Amino acid sequence: MSKAFPIAIVVVLTLVGSLFFVLNKHSDDIPSTTLLSDRGADPALQSSDWKTYTNEKKQFTLRYPASYSIRDDQTSDDWFQAILEKEAEQHIEIYGEKTQGYCYENLCSITPKGTVNFNGINWDYIGSSTHCHVDAGCETNNAIYRTTKGDYTYYLIFSIPEEVEPVLKTAKFI
Repeated sequence: MSKAFPIAIVVVLTLVGSLFFVLNKHSDDIPSTTLLSDRGADPALQSSDWKTYTNEKKQFTLRYPASYSIRDDQTSDDWFQAILEKEAEQHIEIYGEKTQGYCYENLCSITPKGTVNFNGINWDYIGSSTHCHVDAGCETNNAIYRTTKGDYTYYLIFSIPEEVEPVLKTAKFI
């Protein structure tokens, strides 16, 4: 038996083990359709007929598809919420709260799975999860993003993953 034979066995076992690890990897990797890069958005998803949501008091604005309408828009000293709805269970929810003392649906305590940057705003990707509304029940697989500016934390919750990137690219502080 030559000295090369044991080395060849080690090399083969290492390759087989590496292949097994890669093929069976289970982790909290972020789906590429949900965590975005700073690539260009599909122009068909951003058009001149989009509407603009602005909360002057909280100094936040974004554009959204014209097929949506504002179902709910509330503002207080400590928080604000706007729900943009296309059809039942198709929505974009905008929520902001004072960073200290509040925690919207325990989202503030979740460690981000990644971050994207659009218009100089770092958006933490919180994940896809079940999201419940008092009057509309629970929905699953909403893509949730979070950012902080000053003493406020802002959340954007999307029920349609394809609309995340074009809308996030329009969000800005005023």
